[in-house]
Amino acid sequence: MTHFFKRLLFALFGALLLVAALPALAQDNFPSKPVKWIVPYPPGGIPDRLARAYTIRLAQAWGQPVVVENKPGANSLIGGKALGEEPADGHTMLMITSVVAVGRALYPTSSWPAHPLDVFAPVSSMIKLTNVVVVPADSPYKTMADLIAASKAGKNPVQYGVPSLGSSVQLGMEVFAERSGMKVAGVPFKGGPDLATNLIGGHIGLAADNLTNSLPHIRSGKLRALMVMSPQRNSVIPDVPSTTDVGYGDFESSSWQGVAVKVGTPKPIVDKISREIVRISKLPEVRKLFEEQGDILVSSTPEEFAGLIRHEATTMTAVLKRLHITSP
Repeated sequence: MTHFFKRLLFALFGALLLVAALPALAQDNFPSKPVKWIVPYPPGGIPDRLARAYTIRLAQAWGQPVVVENKPGANSLIGGKALGEEPADGHTMLMITSVVAVGRALYPTSSWPAHPLDVFAPVSSMIKLTNVVVVPADSPYKTMADLIAASKAGKNPVQYGVPSLGSSVQLGMEVFAERSGMKVAGVPFKGGPDLATNLIGGHIGLAADNLTNSLPHIRSGKLRALMVMSPQRNSVIPDVPSTTDVGYGDFESSSWQGVAVKVGTPKPIVDKISREIVRISKLPEVRKLFEEQGDILVSSTPEEFAGLIRHEATTMTAVLKRLHITSP
């Protein structure tokens, strides 16, 4: 073998070693600059509070600032588009909710992706939220039985508010109404805080929402909870009936939220972010922040979270189509 070919062989071997090491180098160098966490909802809601609780601890672990950027609008589509404009390097993350699983079904003529996994690389699930049916304190509905009876007796559907169109809260309420024979019509608001303000202000007389949004107002006496949408009562409001108590023990509706990055982000970086989310989710002080609100912090591998999104995209889309729920 000539000297030239020996040098060429060693050069090729070195290049192969470098290529093999690139994923590890990408992970070791991440993050190399400040990280942005897009929350596609207004400040003060659950996605915002959840992201902010984690950013402090992520910044401590990574030695780089992690900043929340609220980009509300179009039922989280604006935030999703903002992620799409960033490099696929993990330095921009996006808080996602179950609505991403049904975006195209809700808005068939919009620019929502055909499937969420076409544009989002799942990192980890983060929280399981209890859903609840609530009314203003002065509502004539004292129990779910009152609401069901009034709905069946009325000529027109009973309007109820939801934090966003096509959310798991809305789908849960619609399926429960279908099961119980209620006639209802969902009215979407601009997030949980907006819904609570309008409910307390008397602009709408009924709502289905995440317990975390409603809990302060239930405790203050401004709202009354008629039912938690789970077979077991919730320990933070133990006097509120469950679906079992009202005769539908096989029914449950909960919501989820998690974090994603842009599709194409190197897997070692996705895995590194996921490991930190999992670690933080197990910290007692973080768990206490949300479990005191009746919710459950969860976490997962990227693969597990992707499986959840695929399942939700199939099942929730089927419910939307069956109930003819789409954007106006």
